[in-house]
Amino acid sequence: MYEETDKQQGKRNDLTSDQIDTKLPTAKRIADEHGVSPATVKRAAKFAREVDETPEFKKAMFQRVPV
Repeated sequence: MYEETDKQQGKRNDLTSDQIDTKLPTAKRIADEHGVSPATVKRAAKFAREVDETPEFKKAMFQRVPV
C-alpha cells in the first residue's frame, strides 16, 4: 500500500562515483511490485487520504451505507 510514511528523504547517493543504482520514486516502486501503474498507486493513496479525513465517508465505507 502506498503510504505517506513510505516517502522519506533518502541518503544522497550522488556523492560517490561508480554508483549507477538510482532510487526509484515510491509510487513507481510500489506500482512495479503490484503490477499497476504509478498513477493507480497515487489515485489509491488520494482515495485513502480522503476516507481517513472524512469521518462520515469512513463510517459509510465500513458499514456499506450510502453517503
